[in-house]
Amino acid sequence: MKRRMSIILVAMLIMSMIPSFAFAVDLQDEADRLEKVFAKLTDEEKAYLSSAKAKIYDLAQDAENDVWDDVFEKVPVTNEAFKDVFGSPEEAEEFVRDFISEFTMIYFTGSDDLAKELEDFIKKHKEKFTDIFKSDGEDLLRDLHELMLGALDDPDEYIDYSDMLLLSNAKTTSDLIEEVKMLLKEAVSEKAEVKGNIKEQLASVGWEAGKIVEAVFILLEAADPDLDASLALANAFVRSNGELVSGNTKPKVGQETSYTVSFFEIETDYVKFALADSSEGEGSFSGDKFTPSKEGEATVYVYRRGVDPENEALNYIFKFDISIKSDDDDDGGGSGGGSPPEEKPPASDTVKEVGSDSIETEVKKVDGQNVAEVSVDDDAIKNVVEESEEGTTVVINVDADADVVQAGFGGDMISLMEKNDISISIKTETASYSVPAKDLNISALAKELGENVEVSDVQISIVIGQPTAEEIKVVEDQAVKAGVQLVIPPIEFNVVCTDGENSVKVSKFNRFVERSIKVPEGVDPKTITTAVVQDKKGNLTPVPTEVVKIDGAYYVRIKSMTNSVYTVINNIKKFADVANHWAKDDVNDMGSRLIINGVSDTTFEPDRDITRAEFMTIVVRALGIMRSGEGVDAFDDVKADDWYYDAVSIAKDYGLTNGNGDGTFAPNSKITREEAMAIIARAMKMAGMDTAVNASEISTVLSTFVDNGNVSEWAKESVSACVKNGIVGGYAGKISAKNNITRAECAAIVKRMLFKADLID
Repeated sequence: MKRRMSIILVAMLIMSMIPSFAFAVDLQDEADRLEKVFAKLTDEEKAYLSSAKAKIYDLAQDAENDVWDDVFEKVPVTNEAFKDVFGSPEEAEEFVRDFISEFTMIYFTGSDDLAKELEDFIKKHKEKFTDIFKSDGEDLLRDLHELMLGALDDPDEYIDYSDMLLLSNAKTTSDLIEEVKMLLKEAVSEKAEVKGNIKEQLASVGWEAGKIVEAVFILLEAADPDLDASLALANAFVRSNGELVSGNTKPKVGQETSYTVSFFEIETDYVKFALADSSEGEGSFSGDKFTPSKEGEATVYVYRRGVDPENEALNYIFKFDISIKSDDDDDGGGSGGGSPPEEKPPASDTVKEVGSDSIETEVKKVDGQNVAEVSVDDDAIKNVVEESEEGTTVVINVDADADVVQAGFGGDMISLMEKNDISISIKTETASYSVPAKDLNISALAKELGENVEVSDVQISIVIGQPTAEEIKVVEDQAVKAGVQLVIPPIEFNVVCTDGENSVKVSKFNRFVERSIKVPEGVDPKTITTAVVQDKKGNLTPVPTEVVKIDGAYYVRIKSMTNSVYTVINNIKKFADVANHWAKDDVNDMGSRLIINGVSDTTFEPDRDITRAEFMTIVVRALGIMRSGEGVDAFDDVKADDWYYDAVSIAKDYGLTNGNGDGTFAPNSKITREEAMAIIARAMKMAGMDTAVNASEISTVLSTFVDNGNVSEWAKESVSACVKNGIVGGYAGKISAKNNITRAECAAIVKRMLFKADLID
C-alpha cells in the first residue's frame, strides 16, 4: 500500500489551488500562492515533479493510450455542442487531452515561469469554451474557478474541517480514502453554490465539475504510478500549513521537553517526531517527548503517524530547528535560553533616515543632568515623509554624550506624519524609541492643553534618558524587595507635549509601541528574563520582551502601551513540582518573566484550578498593562483593598472584561475554559492579532470537537478564534469548555498568545 493517501492529499491540493481564470486577478498572485507550496519541496522532490510533468506531456501526445478512454468517460465529447465546434470526434478528444493535461501540468511546474504558464493556459482555452458552451468563455472559466476554488476561499462551506485535519494527520484507512474522495466530489457538485449557471452549463454538454476533478486524478495516477511526485506535492502542501505550537527549541542535554504541532491551525497528536541524520545535536524521542543527549544544532522532522522515517525520510509533513545546549548552560529562564539568532534589519524601503546634516544637537545642564536637545530641519523631515510609503519609520540618529536625549517636533510636522501613518524613531548609542504619529493624536493633545490651542502651537518632545538618582533608587529598592537582579540600569522613555506654557505627558497608547535597549558589553544576554516598568507606587511590572541580535550586538526589544521608567532583570524560575509536568517550560518561562507567581518559591501547583481574579491578573501582567495605584471602582464586588483591585479595574478599562453583566465580577469564582478563552480572545485583538471568525468558520472549528454542544453561545466566537490561532487545543477530541481552567493551562495559553502576537521570543 505505497503511500496511497498521497493521491488524496494531492486531490486536496488541486481542489484548494485551482488558478483564477479571471483576468482581473493578478496571475502573479496566483503563481505566488503555488510557490508557497513549491518552496517546501526538497531538490529530490522537485525532480519527481519534473519527471511527472514530462510524463503528463508524453501522455497528452499519446492519443492511443488507454488512460484517455477513462478520461473521456468522465468528460465525454459526444454532445452535439462538440460536433458543432469540432470537425471530428478526434479533434474534440484532442482538445480535451490538451485541456486536462495542461491543467494538470500546472501543478507540477514549480518554476519562475508559472505565471506565464497560467496566462498561456487561459488564453489558449477560453475561445473554445466560448464556442462549446455558447457563452463568454472567460466568464465561464471564472464561474468554474469560483465553483472549484471553494476549498480555499471558504473551506468550511465545502469540506468538513475535521476530515481535512485527519487528512493532514494521515489516518490512512481505506474507509477514510473513500470518504475523502466522495467529499471532494461533493465540494464541486452538490454542496457548492456559486453565481451564474455554471452547473447547468456543464451539464448541457454532459460534464460535471466533480467528473473533471476525477479526470485529473486519473491522469495524475497514470503519470505518477509510484506516487513519488504526488506524495511530494501533497506533503509540501501540508508543510505549508504546519506550525510549531509549543516546545523548547533550545533544550539542554538531559532536559526532557514536549513538542506540539498544528496543521491547518489545529493541534494534532497523529504525528511522530525524528531527528534528521545530518543533525549535529543528538537525542531521542518517545512520542512527543524529546530528551537531548548531545549539544549542537539539530532539525526535527514531523511525520504522519503511519510513516517509517528510516525508510521514507522524505515523507515528512513539517520540520523545525532546535539548538541543544550543554547541561551547564544557564537557559535564562526564557523560551529555552541560548543566544538569539541574528535578526535581519528591516527592509530599506520601510526605514528612512534623516541626514545628519539636518540634525542639530545642543547639550545643556538641567538639574544636574546633561540633556541633549535635538532639533531636525522641518524641510528635511517633510521631504523624507513625502517620499515614504505608509507605515514607514523615519529614523533620527542622535550622536551625543548626554544623560537625556530630547528630540523636538512641531505639531504641524507630527500632523503630516499622522496622515501618512509614519512612525518616528529616535536612536541613540544605547537605546531607540519608535512612536507611531497616529498614536500621539496631536489634535486631542492640543485640546488637552487648552481650548484655544492650535496644532501649530504645539511642540512634541520624544525623550530617552537616564532617570533621576531618586527614581533609580526606587527601582533598585523594588528589585531587592521582589528578589530580582537588575541586569541593565533603568532608562526612561517618554513623550511630552507642550504649548510653551502648559505641558502634558503621553502616558498611554492604543497599541503596543516598540523601544529597545542595547545590552551593555559584559552582560550575558542569556541572563535576561524580562524588562519591567515602574508604576506609580514604584512596583515593577513585566512588559512583553524579546532579546534580539542585530549586526552582532544584542538588544532588549520591549513592546508596551505606556511610557515610564524601564529596566531589565534576571529572574530565573524553576518550580520543583513541574519538573515532570507537560507545562514545565511554559510555567517556568512565565514565572521567570514575573507574569505568574508560584504558591511558594519552589512550588507552583500546576493542576489546581485558578480563580477569575488570578486569571485576570496574569493576563494584564502578561500584556504589561498592570499599574498599581491606577485602579478605579469597576465592579460592586471588587473593593479598593482587594489585592486584585488594580488588575481587574485596568482589565475593564482596556475592554478585557465586562464582568457578569450585572455590575459584579465574581473574583473568587473558578474560571472555566470558555470564560478564559473569551478574555484571551480580547487580549489577542488588543495585541493586534486577527480574531475575526465568521459563522461558517465557527461551525467548522467547533465541529472538530465531540463536545462542541457544551460551548455557550456567547463564547463560540472567542473559542473559535483561540482554536483557529493555535492558542488553545482540545484534549482527546474535546474542548471541555465548561471545565475549570488550571494554573498550568493558564500559563500555556498566555505564553502562546504572547508568542503568536510577536510580543515575546
